[in-house]
Amino acid sequence: MIKKVSLLIVVVLISAMLVYLPMQKTFALDMIEEQVEEKIFCKATLQDDFVDDAVIVVLNQNASFEFIDYVPEDFAEVNCEVIDDLTGYSTKVIKKYYNAEQSISALKSNIEKKTSINVENYHRILCLTLKDKSKANVLKTIKQLETRDDVLIAEPNYIGFACETLNDPLYHKEYHEKDQWGLHTEFGISAPEAWDITTGNSTILVGVMDSGIDGQHEDLKNRIYDNLHMDFLEDTPKSVNKNELIDLTGHGTEVAGIIGAQGNNRIGVTGVAWDVRLVSLRVSNEKEEWNSEWVQNAIDFAESKYTQKHFNH
Repeated sequence: MIKKVSLLIVVVLISAMLVYLPMQKTFALDMIEEQVEEKIFCKATLQDDFVDDAVIVVLNQNASFEFIDYVPEDFAEVNCEVIDDLTGYSTKVIKKYYNAEQSISALKSNIEKKTSINVENYHRILCLTLKDKSKANVLKTIKQLETRDDVLIAEPNYIGFACETLNDPLYHKEYHEKDQWGLHTEFGISAPEAWDITTGNSTILVGVMDSGIDGQHEDLKNRIYDNLHMDFLEDTPKSVNKNELIDLTGHGTEVAGIIGAQGNNRIGVTGVAWDVRLVSLRVSNEKEEWNSEWVQNAIDFAESKYTQKHFNH
């Protein structure tokens, strides 16, 4: 029996990360009235870190709801060779329920009670792989794309790096000679008082967007969810079996431990919410690099796939 559950999707990447700010616009589903959305122009420079043969494109809502299967010829002016839909998961769900004659409230009701997709803020996001490989060409291509009526945002496929973490055993004892002092003491977050109210529960999934999770870690293995784990580093995202989970650098495991390491078991550390379930969404490689394409794919997967149907009690 499928039990209705409360679902919290948290995607975590401990570093400065590209954030797409959704446009708060409402729209008529019949698309008769053209929407006017304000373009956001790119300010990237050659000094920024980004992939030298790709551009990220956010379509406006009118173009998004046309559900076009784009091919390179649709962007002939920029000489691209591959187009990947970074909102493919959510687009598939919306197309399933979309009816041009129904109201926005009806579509929202059908979709948002089953997924975490925000229908009103739905914009398709594409990644265009360019034939000419250079950062200068990326910036030139962006300027060309910004002249198109269907393009709301064009920007580089930014590269980011995970923040450095220290492995010194006494690092967390420097201030008050206590491990995990940030959870308690007068300078902490008062976690023990919160735990009197809740320690989370197994109906809450937390997606960790990072370098992976060590599935055999003694303080985490009982808190890892049975499925839904994904690796977004390949050209085609792939699912990962719970028993095959690895961490490429250790960073993701540390983050997962902060979130939900098993508590009250006399082992290692205690997570802030030790009764939640963890899902590995790998978006960072062995060099601790991530990019906008991998991150957006993971967010899209989380919004469209983390639904109550995955919980069978």
